[in-house]
Amino acid sequence: MIYIDRFGNKTMYYRNINDCGYTDPILPNKEEIILTQDLDLLGLYQSKGFQTYLLSSYFGLSESMGLYEIFSYFFDGVVNNDFEMLQIIFNGLINESDYVFCLNIDATFCWFKVNKDRLDTIGTMQYSHAISKYSVGKFIKKLRFSIAKSGYNLTKIQYMFWSADTMITDIENYVVNYTFLSDFFNKFDGMQGLSCLNVMQLLSTDIKEFYRVTAKDFVDCLNQSFKRLNLYELDGTLYSGNVFYKDYSTCTCDLINSKDCEYGIIIDCEGSESGILQDGLSKLGGLIYCKYHNLLLNVETFVCDEVMLAETIDKMVDNFKAYNTNILASRKIHVLVYGTSDESLFKSSLQKQVTARRYNAICNKLHFVNVYDYVNNYIDSKGSFEEKHTLENVAKYLNVRVIQPIHNPVNDSRTLFNVLSRVLQVTKKFVELNDI
Repeated sequence: MIYIDRFGNKTMYYRNINDCGYTDPILPNKEEIILTQDLDLLGLYQSKGFQTYLLSSYFGLSESMGLYEIFSYFFDGVVNNDFEMLQIIFNGLINESDYVFCLNIDATFCWFKVNKDRLDTIGTMQYSHAISKYSVGKFIKKLRFSIAKSGYNLTKIQYMFWSADTMITDIENYVVNYTFLSDFFNKFDGMQGLSCLNVMQLLSTDIKEFYRVTAKDFVDCLNQSFKRLNLYELDGTLYSGNVFYKDYSTCTCDLINSKDCEYGIIIDCEGSESGILQDGLSKLGGLIYCKYHNLLLNVETFVCDEVMLAETIDKMVDNFKAYNTNILASRKIHVLVYGTSDESLFKSSLQKQVTARRYNAICNKLHFVNVYDYVNNYIDSKGSFEEKHTLENVAKYLNVRVIQPIHNPVNDSRTLFNVLSRVLQVTKKFVELNDI
């Protein structure tokens, strides 16, 4: 397709930004469609057998409009010459392109493309005027200009808003294809009815106390969980091939003030082959966590068998004190477990491995806290949970990752960490830990 027009006594043409100029174009065959706004050129090329149309008629506009009027009907932006103006018209209205998504959150916009392994952010804009019919219409023209300048056809834009009540007033009169992200995430178990901020907290692999909620930040969060969500685009619609489960245990965070950190330990025990609690454990796994306000951070993990239990606990206590330098010598370390069996398994094995004196010394350093009620009181408050309250079922219900394989103590302790992280982040309340 080629655009041909007259400018003064010169002929100008445009096929693309690299094939344009103020000269008569070479027309190798009559299959190429010619567009123009010059009635004399329209008649001339039609008489020669070329498929020739007025550019304005091609878009359903008045034939009396000039080239700039056509441009400004759809777009608002700065161009340096006629060919840049035609490039915007061709990109935005004529040329084929891939689909592009344009997300709006609050006053921010971010358009991006879905590739095989990530989302590519193409551009961003911010609406910064008092809302009126004039300012909304003008902003949309500027947004179209920027997207077309990026090389995308306006018909291939899929606008995305969080929900109907978050749309900028009157914007639905300017966008044809749009969807709501809240509908997309409502299809995930455990994510129904969540706010945009709550979803960002789930998607982000960076744990933060405060999240900046902009369209670009949300796209970045989608990128961080791209593979977990298995995102893909089909005919301009965003799909997910997986159910999303967040793994808090692998997230990172930059601490603001280490003095606000509270430390503790999570453990899980795998029983012996007999299955009898008094026979003790075959393996123990756990992690040292840091609670920073309403966030949990995984500091380090540890694992041992029954033979190395006492030595591992001594090393774990030393490491714990190295992190928590403010702990009083007389204060016990909180050890979080899910259910009552872990404490029994731990103490049974420890009692077999060490003297009574050393057993008492180790136990006096530890304060076991069963978090079962804390977790399941929250689950019950949400309702509609009919499964057994196993750690695996609870984790899936909360859309946090069950670390595989299960019945591996390190993995199960990380799963419990994920569950506690989720409940804390939503409720802003942690299990009660009385200083002892």
